[in-house]
Amino acid sequence: VLRELGKTFSLQEEHWQRVEDYFQKLFSPLGRKKSELEGAFHFFQRLYLPEDILYKLDRTAMFHSLEGRSPFLDLELAFLANSLSSFQKFRKGLEMKSLLKRALKKWIPREILKRKKQGFGVPLAKWMKEDFVPPFLEDIRKSPIPLTLVQRILEEHKQGRENHSKSLWNLWVLGRWWRVWMD
Repeated sequence: VLRELGKTFSLQEEHWQRVEDYFQKLFSPLGRKKSELEGAFHFFQRLYLPEDILYKLDRTAMFHSLEGRSPFLDLELAFLANSLSSFQKFRKGLEMKSLLKRALKKWIPREILKRKKQGFGVPLAKWMKEDFVPPFLEDIRKSPIPLTLVQRILEEHKQGRENHSKSLWNLWVLGRWWRVWMD
């Protein structure tokens, strides 16, 4: 597959040999895994975590002069987790983090362990009803975006008939872009 890609992109043989060696090293342990799920775990540990998630954590933390911690990447804990079977890692189908939840149930309240995953979202819907309205409208007025249309969408949002927060945000970004670059 890699060689065919090499032909498509006209890369030199030596470059594709390095890519092929890298992938061989990365995926060679997959043949010894007991299941596709184990292979997926291996892939995430070898590629997704170090090349994406941990990289972003490190860069973001350094940018803000912080030291990021990843306690679940302790070497002994990782070896323990890798020694467990897929059956031991999952319970009731694909319930996520069941082993971790069982281990922490003495110290963490049940309602926290059972709640749904939460992101790090901002209260954009609230902000677009109150705090951000004046600067938002100022940017819209200085752009070619039809003000009457935006005011109608904003009113629907403020009255709670529809949550237009993402559309309003996108319009604001466009209006701000216009104000900075085209005005």
